[in-house]
Amino acid sequence: PNGSVLLADEGGISFSSRESMSDANRLLSKLLFIARHKDISILFISQNSANIEVNTIRQADYLLLKRPSLLQKDFERGKIRDVYGDVADDFKKLGGDRGLVYVYSDSFRGFASNALPSFWSERASKAFGRAKLK
Repeated sequence: PNGSVLLADEGGISFSSRESMSDANRLLSKLLFIARHKDISILFISQNSANIEVNTIRQADYLLLKRPSLLQKDFERGKIRDVYGDVADDFKKLGGDRGLVYVYSDSFRGFASNALPSFWSERASKAFGRAKLK
């Protein structure tokens, strides 16, 4: 409905860049193009921007970037790789805070930290653990 929020956790699984012409990705692209008109906020969680449909990046209003894993930034889409490159030293200086996130938007660029939500659990974190692969 209008005015709602859609959370796509593990967006690279549900909306894979390797399946760009799938029914799900075509529907997603249409939704992304009209979301602002319907006051719908869409949040994607993905381990790497290269894993998700490119229109999710093109239509982004902001990015929240976690500390990259060993080779993650090397395989990110170009612009996001550049952003990670710009703040790599800052991630190192700020240490091991698990809640650390870099915010990249028109109105703010900087670091923030947050605690895990009260509903978080290891089980919730591994929700796709029992998924059947086709």
